[in-house]
Amino acid sequence: NSLNMINSFITHLKNGYLNFVEETSNIILPVLDYRSNNQVRYTAAKALPLLIDVVQASKHPETKTMVKSMANVYVKNLWAQIDAEYEPKAMQTLVLIMRSVIASAGNYMT
Repeated sequence: NSLNMINSFITHLKNGYLNFVEETSNIILPVLDYRSNNQVRYTAAKALPLLIDVVQASKHPETKTMVKSMANVYVKNLWAQIDAEYEPKAMQTLVLIMRSVIASAGNYMT
């Protein structure tokens, strides 16, 4: 699907994807609410740590600030999804993706 293609672009283009990080975030975050198909939600959520990886690898002068902001928004959105979820498997998957976001962000809380 198109979300897999976006994840592939992010992974393969790496720093070349930097200019599209914000726009992609704006597209991906609302998809986390798509309750009709959990696989769509999971695929969208898997883009979040990949986007942080792009910013982390960049030479942008505001990398630390950008990563902190992204991680805060992503964790907040994932937590809202986990909090509203009733299926244990879905909760587990979203928690694992949140773990990936935190790992990609590194020490963003400091």
